[in-house]
Amino acid sequence: LVDKQGKMISGAFLIQDGTKYYYIYNILEGIPKTITRYNEAVAVDSQDEAIVYALSMEPFKVEDKEFIGIVGQTLVNDVRKHMTVDSFNKRGNSLLIDKDGYYIVNYSYKNGIGQQDNMFENLAKANFQAGFSLDKLKTDLQNNKEFACSYTLAGIPYNLTVLPLEAVDWSLAVTVPNSVFMDQSKEFIFFTMLLLVTVVLIFLIMIAGIFRTWKMSMEARAAADAKS
Repeated sequence: LVDKQGKMISGAFLIQDGTKYYYIYNILEGIPKTITRYNEAVAVDSQDEAIVYALSMEPFKVEDKEFIGIVGQTLVNDVRKHMTVDSFNKRGNSLLIDKDGYYIVNYSYKNGIGQQDNMFENLAKANFQAGFSLDKLKTDLQNNKEFACSYTLAGIPYNLTVLPLEAVDWSLAVTVPNSVFMDQSKEFIFFTMLLLVTVVLIFLIMIAGIFRTWKMSMEARAAADAKS
C-alpha cells in the first residue's frame, strides 16, 4: 500500500520511502496505472527483476494513515514460465517486447539483473521473406501495428506474429518454427488419408453386403421357380 506521502508499507510490514520510484510518483500525481519492468533490486520484498504494477485508488484511512494507491509485482522468472506457446508442444515462444525491441521478459534465464535481450539485435542476420525487412519490422512495432512475417535465421525458417497490447506500451511477439506447421500438416494428411481409407473400406463392405444379399435373393428365386 502507498500512503499520500509516498511511503510504501508492504505485506512483510516493511516501510520504505517510495518517492524515489517514478511509479510511486505517478500514484502521487493521480495517474491511474503504471506497468513497468524494474531492473534493479525491487523495493517490494524482492531482490529479483520484476514486472511492477502501480495503481491509484480511492483514498481510505487506517487509523491515522491515508492510503491512495497499491503496488504489486510479478517476478520476471515467474512470468517466463508461462511464456511458452503450449499449443505448439512448447516449440514456440511468446515474449513481451517494448518499442525499442527489448524483451520485457528475456527468453534465457542466463541474463542477470538489468541485462535485456533485444529482438532487433537477434534478427540482425535474419533473411526476411515476402518483401519484409528488419527496418519495416522496427517501423511497424514503433507504430503499434499488428503484423506477421516469415524469416530464416541460422538456416531455420520461422514465423513471427506481433500483437500490440492495450494499456501498456508493449507488444506480444510469438515466434514459431516452420517445422511445427510442417509436422501438423503431415499429421493432418495422415489422418485424412486414414479417414479416406476407412470410408472406402466401409463403402466396399456395404457393396459386398448388398451384392451378397442380391445373390442370395436370386438363388432363392431360382430355387422357387425350379420347384414350381
